[in-house]
Amino acid sequence: MELMKLYINITEMYELNSGRGAVRMILFDGRCEGEVFHGKILPGAVDTQRSEKDGGGTLSARYMLEGWDSENNPCRVFIENSARFGNPKTSPAVRTDSPALRWLEETELEGRLENGDSGLVITISRKPAASAKERINTTASSAAHCSRPCSTGSGAGR
Repeated sequence: MELMKLYINITEMYELNSGRGAVRMILFDGRCEGEVFHGKILPGAVDTQRSEKDGGGTLSARYMLEGWDSENNPCRVFIENSARFGNPKTSPAVRTDSPALRWLEETELEGRLENGDSGLVITISRKPAASAKERINTTASSAAHCSRPCSTGSGAGR
C-alpha cells in the first residue's frame, strides 16, 4: 500500500575521492504527497553516499518533512532511508510528532527509488506481509543453517 511520494530536488553536492572510494553528500529539498502526509522537505536534508572501488556502496538519506497528517493536523516527520547501490529498494525508518501517524514508527516500510520527469522520486509503502509459503521457506532455511540444536520459533530444538 503506497503511503507517500517524495519529489526530490538536488540543491548542492560535495564529493571527495580517497584510496578506498568516493563519498558524496547530496543536499536536497522537495515536496511530499500522499495518503497519510503531505508537505515539504525542510532545509538540511542530506543523502550521504559511500562508494567502494569494487563498485559497491551504500546510501543513507536523512530528512525532515513539515506539513499535514491524514487528519489535516500540522506535524513533522523524520525519515532515515538506507539502501545499497544498484538496488532501487530502500529501508525507511520514520519518527513523527503526529499522534495520527505514530503507527508509521512501528510499521515495516519499504521505499522505491525511480527517476521522474523532473528528478528523483521516492515512493514509501507498507512492506507486504510475507506469504505463508515464504514464512515456511524462511523457517526451514533457518533450521538448516543451525550447527547445533536451535529454535526456529516452532518449539523444535528446545
